[in-house]
Amino acid sequence: MSQKNLYSTFSILNSQFSILNSQFSILNSQFSIPHSPFHARQNSHSLTDGGS
Repeated sequence: MSQKNLYSTFSILNSQFSILNSQFSILNSQFSIPHSPFHARQNSHSLTDGGS
């Protein structure tokens, strides 16, 4: 009985963490947006260097 209670508590905690995780990933994507054109330009540049 107590083991079942423990499991439900962990599942509640787990769902809370997954909510937090999605919040952090949203924040992370918002922060990485300004840098993405620079990274894309860098990647394409190194790609052309490798090709030539």
